[in-house]
Amino acid sequence: MFVLYVLRCTVMIVLLHISGGERLTHNGTCDICDCSRKYIVDCSNRNLTYIPRDIAYTTRVLNMASNFLQRLDEGVFENLTMLIRLDLHNTALKKENVSSKAFKGLVHLKFLNISQNDQFPLTNVSKQPELFEHLPSLEELRMYGTTGTYNIKYGYPDVKLSKMVNLKELWIDGLTKLPFGPAFRNMTNLRILRVAGDSIEPSWRSKEFCMIEELEDGLLDNLVNVTHLYIRKCFVNNIGKNVFRNMENLEYLDMSINKRLGFKQLFQSFCSLPMKTVSLILNEVTTRSSTMCGNAITTDMAKCIKDKSIRELQLNQNVIFYVEKDVFSIFPKTLQTVSIRKNEFHLGIYMFYVSDLTNLTSLDMSYQFFTQHTSIWHNANNKLALQDIYSYKFYEQGEQYLTTSIGENGDHKPPDNSNDSQSVDDYISNKSNILHHNNHHFSMNLNQNNNMQYETSLTNRQNKKKVCPQLNKDNYIPPGTVLVNIPPNLEYLDLSHSKIASPIFELFVNETNQLQNINASNSLLYCWDGPVHGLTKLETLDLSNNFCTNVSMSFFETLTNLRRLNISYNFLGSSFAKDRHGQIMANLTKLESLDFSFNLIYNIPSLFLKSQTELIDLKGNVNMMGEFNIDIRHMRKLRKLDLKANRIRTLSAKICGELEYISKIGSTNGSSDVKLFVDLRANPLECSCDNIKFIKWLSKYYVSNNSSLSVNVSFCLNYESHHKLENLTSQHEIENMVHYLEMQCRSFTSLIVGLSVTLALIINVILGMVVHKFRWKLQYWYYVVLKRKTVQGRGDYELIDEPRYKYDVFVASSDDQKEFVIDKLRPVFKQNELTAFIAVYHINFNDNLVNTISKAINGSKVVLFVFSDDWSTDHCMNIAVHMWQCDMIERKKRSVLGIFLNNMTGEDAVKTKEIYCSTFIDFPGGTDEEEHEAFWTDCVNHIKRQGDMQ
Repeated sequence: MFVLYVLRCTVMIVLLHISGGERLTHNGTCDICDCSRKYIVDCSNRNLTYIPRDIAYTTRVLNMASNFLQRLDEGVFENLTMLIRLDLHNTALKKENVSSKAFKGLVHLKFLNISQNDQFPLTNVSKQPELFEHLPSLEELRMYGTTGTYNIKYGYPDVKLSKMVNLKELWIDGLTKLPFGPAFRNMTNLRILRVAGDSIEPSWRSKEFCMIEELEDGLLDNLVNVTHLYIRKCFVNNIGKNVFRNMENLEYLDMSINKRLGFKQLFQSFCSLPMKTVSLILNEVTTRSSTMCGNAITTDMAKCIKDKSIRELQLNQNVIFYVEKDVFSIFPKTLQTVSIRKNEFHLGIYMFYVSDLTNLTSLDMSYQFFTQHTSIWHNANNKLALQDIYSYKFYEQGEQYLTTSIGENGDHKPPDNSNDSQSVDDYISNKSNILHHNNHHFSMNLNQNNNMQYETSLTNRQNKKKVCPQLNKDNYIPPGTVLVNIPPNLEYLDLSHSKIASPIFELFVNETNQLQNINASNSLLYCWDGPVHGLTKLETLDLSNNFCTNVSMSFFETLTNLRRLNISYNFLGSSFAKDRHGQIMANLTKLESLDFSFNLIYNIPSLFLKSQTELIDLKGNVNMMGEFNIDIRHMRKLRKLDLKANRIRTLSAKICGELEYISKIGSTNGSSDVKLFVDLRANPLECSCDNIKFIKWLSKYYVSNNSSLSVNVSFCLNYESHHKLENLTSQHEIENMVHYLEMQCRSFTSLIVGLSVTLALIINVILGMVVHKFRWKLQYWYYVVLKRKTVQGRGDYELIDEPRYKYDVFVASSDDQKEFVIDKLRPVFKQNELTAFIAVYHINFNDNLVNTISKAINGSKVVLFVFSDDWSTDHCMNIAVHMWQCDMIERKKRSVLGIFLNNMTGEDAVKTKEIYCSTFIDFPGGTDEEEHEAFWTDCVNHIKRQGDMQ
């Protein structure tokens, strides 16, 4: 029993899992479906088995696609009266399970998709005659992938469809050789009919639901009201000449992806097109398997649309390699848009005749496979000298003579200047008038200004340094011969994703053009020499992803009106680094957007963008820049600076200041919502004490702040923690990093400052003490020893007749003993023929005391000190005492005599005698003349005796 119970529970769980839709009964629609958007219920891809019953009646859009409904019962949508869009795509509906009143109540439904239900065929004999009668407001019905080719005998369901009087757009399957029935005439509002073989999924089942094969005359006669007809991927092999004869309102025709149809019979059928037809979409109507040598657009093909009003023509992916030159003059003059993508055009003379499409505004030639063979310059069957290129009348012989081929074997090569005194450039300059004389044969219409530019360029060609040399002699292009004449009203030209594989040499374009946008990306234009003359109105230029390694300083000089320039995904780093004066971009003064990302740029000179005052968007991401030092202060309109994924560690204070200035100018002149956004993500920013100011700046202007300047970063390398990677993805993380660095840097700073101040103070104190202690020795050394050595060192000789000592005695005394020294001592010295330097007598008021006294003592045999009670307070006496002590050390002898006046006594007298004077005489204080005479005799004898010892 237990086993049976477990088995029963298991079966119930499996059944509940299989019938997942049952859960809606208990949990509600929005528990299973997506109801997040107002009025929209999305139940697609939910494995549901039926329509939920509790869908809100206010629902406007219901998506039940990719479920396993299988059936639609009567009144299943009856409560959804406000429903506008219903998608039942790929729901496994079966014809026997769909009630004819399934759509009852959907009176406001405008869009219904029942496609990709291959067991629900809809024909005129279907069992649901009233299925569409309940949809009075339906405007778009998609029912492709329902009626397989095995239902051909039952025909299109035109009778049922005609009951929907408001139907405007119908997507339906295509049945083999079966006409659209007469009931289509009654569908007066039907404008778009799409026989949608290209929408079948999987694609390999297209033949099962769209296999028309032969589009014979009369099959489309009842589509009188249709304006847009799509017959795509329906394996049409043949088409009648008058198949469109009754489609008098047809404006748009798309016959794409009928690969076996071919151009010839298709263009012949266009003779039956009405004058209202403005668009022909003929993409992939032929393949290489059906035409091994490729396709050519001939004059006979173009005749059937000559007088039509075609404005758009698409011929993409048709293996076209050639167009007869007269085709362009036959094509309708109303033609405005031409797309010929993914073909294999050869370069030929026919290209010069595209200018006959005078109203052409857009030309898409992307994804071409240009061959290496340049037929303009090479033709093995004709041997023309270089001068024949300029003198031959091309219009007389056509394309086969627009060649140059030198050599016996017919191989093309540039002229050999080694045996010719006249160079190619000189020859072209001399013969340029011949070339211009023949311009009208190409309908070039070059004006006088073009001629002047051309001749000037030829004259200065020798002075111009070429950055794109021509190394391939087989495809040599003579200088100055690349002339381009484009349609006068052409505004957009797309040459992208083409194997051009050539440098951009100097080009001359007729200035009558209106060209504003050129896309030449992904075309292997690996070197840019230029300049390109005549594109005066060009505003957008895309040269990205061309593997370009060199660009000349003059390449952009003529594109003065350029506003958007994309040169990303190249290798221009070396060219940019050489442009120290901003010559490459000098003339692009109106540039608003510049993208030089992915260019292996290591460094850009500061003046590189000196002329770009109108720049709004600047992208330099994914390069190798270690720093960003471009001057940007003049870019007042800059709104986005993208520098992500470089090697930038910091922004200088100058750049930060300029960014702040630009953001303030923008917010002042414009709306407060205008911001300058700087993207520094994926750069190894430096988080260190040296860079803390920049991290604080980031914290101030991070993206989350409500500021006119917004900076976004992702991480930094913490230099204070072994280069650890730190996330900076939020304001909180940046503030934490600032706080961390402040803590780390503050401790080191205070310690360093404290130690530095303390050390400096100690050194100053010690130095002051040393200087103070040895101040007299230092002064003696400076004034006596150094000066004496300097004088001797100048000539390295001594004066033989000059005595060692200038004076016999130096007399030092205090100022209050001046009378004694001058009136008593000086006469005695004169009487005894002693030469004396008396300080109080010989020193002037303005003399340098230390200098004068030190030199006088050094030049005297004996020093005589006159001591009195107040001598220690006299400045001059103190200087003399200290200078004598220094001089005594140098002489290594004590030649000094002291005279004590006023009978000095006490400790001062004893200290003076012990320290200064080992030989001294007391001056007699009385009036006895004999004592005075004996004193002076003793004094003179002491002086002479010590002087003789020197």
